Amino acid sequence: MTAESSNFKSTGWQNYCNLMDQIWVSSKVTKDICRRSSVKKPVYVIPYAIDLAKYKNPKGEQVEELRNNFTFGFVGEFIERKNIKALVQAFHMEFDPREPVNLFIKTSKRDLNGVQGYFKHIKRGLKIRQNYSEEIIITGMMPENDYISVLSQIDCFVMPSRGEAGCIPSLEVMALGIPVIWTDGIGMDHAIGSSVMSHDTPCFGAIETIDNLDTAEATWKEINITELAKTMRKMYENLIVKNNKETIAKQCKNQAEKYSHKEIGQKMLEALNDR
Repeated sequence: MTAESSNFKSTGWQNYCNLMDQIWVSSKVTKDICRRSSVKKPVYVIPYAIDLAKYKNPKGEQVEELRNNFTFGFVGEFIERKNIKALVQAFHMEFDPREPVNLFIKTSKRDLNGVQGYFKHIKRGLKIRQNYSEEIIITGMMPENDYISVLSQIDCFVMPSRGEAGCIPSLEVMALGIPVIWTDGIGMDHAIGSSVMSHDTPCFGAIETIDNLDTAEATWKEINITELAKTMRKMYENLIVKNNKETIAKQCKNQAEKYSHKEIGQKMLEALNDR
């Protein structure tokens, strides 16, 4: 199961969980959420797994605008929990349009004009310059080969989410040798890169979930936008100025090996045998 706010007490799901023999969750954070929600049955952390072979030699279409520039990238749903607004704010606060740095967004929302309009509204609200660089946006679905190929063009993946049971795109980019920046405390301790400080805040705006889930009676994590901007700058300097890209890529790929089908399958077997 997955859970992405501090508890699910008001849903009644804990009663169903307690009918089970075991509960499998994708991160330690979700295990803690289960305990806070009065789940009494054994809870095992069984992380998400990926087919590492798919990421060994990406072949597919690429985005011309991402060539030759450093690229921060995000992949995820266009929903309140993902907190894309914080990423757009931090990027444009920190990076001048004249710098060779891109912000790439791949999101599920199919309305490109709507996404572009939302980002323009955010930039108008910053009021720090007359002109801003344009985000590079892909909306909707892509063929898998093209998706992985474009993902390989990212230099640093950023997940400013308010809650994650586990983030599959963060595993995918690590398999490609790409580091991650993420909100501290959201179930992404598997990632290689840098976490950014956060604080608890009542859930608000999660209208895409069922009515009694992720309500203001629970909390999730709000990333510190100023620190996010500084962390993005540090990552840029570490990878480009200090030329540590090859070393970090090796660390990311080694970490991704722990999330292969074989490794996670073994964890499943161990949990099944522990009865």
